Amino acid sequence: MKKGLLPFLIAGIVIFISCQKNSIKSQNASLTGTWALVSLNAETQVISQYTNLGIVLTDITSAEYTSSDNTGLVNFSNGTATITNIGYTVSTDVFYENYQNKVLVDTFYAAFSKVFNPTNSSNPFKVITVDSISFNGGGILSPANLPEAVSQAMVSGFKFNINGNILTLTAHLNNTTSGNVSGMPATFNESAIYTIILSKQ
Repeated sequence: MKKGLLPFLIAGIVIFISCQKNSIKSQNASLTGTWALVSLNAETQVISQYTNLGIVLTDITSAEYTSSDNTGLVNFSNGTATITNIGYTVSTDVFYENYQNKVLVDTFYAAFSKVFNPTNSSNPFKVITVDSISFNGGGILSPANLPEAVSQAMVSGFKFNINGNILTLTAHLNNTTSGNVSGMPATFNESAIYTIILSKQ
């Protein structure tokens, strides 16, 4: 690289970093205030796998829903998200698939309904980039309000978008845990896509 280009390159990097910092400050300002929960949409899947008498058993549980009876507020201020009475109801059909040695042997649907009672919390947050936010402590969804399919995981990182008075938070979750099924060691692969919509108050 020619020495004459180096000052221009450094200046360009400094300007880029400065613009990024200003954009993040602007996004922080846009987030500041109180937002009401409008809805939570989720697509969840849990794949459990274990072996019994030499047969590899795989169970896949899938569900998709949009919450109802939504309540609660989220206040973003000075790097803290204060969650007040966040709760909702889920009513959906859960789809089950059962495999033996990768061969499908059974499928069925089962109705699922649960009220996630209002909870309160206060979690630090940080705007990482102009469209990404990270919470320390689980974010808007507390452990008590995570659907059973991902009850052992925490949703803490979101992409976010502000359009007028609507804030949309989207999280992609993947988590692998170990446990047991009927006393047999099992692996659980959990995945989910959450879309949380809030309205500025």
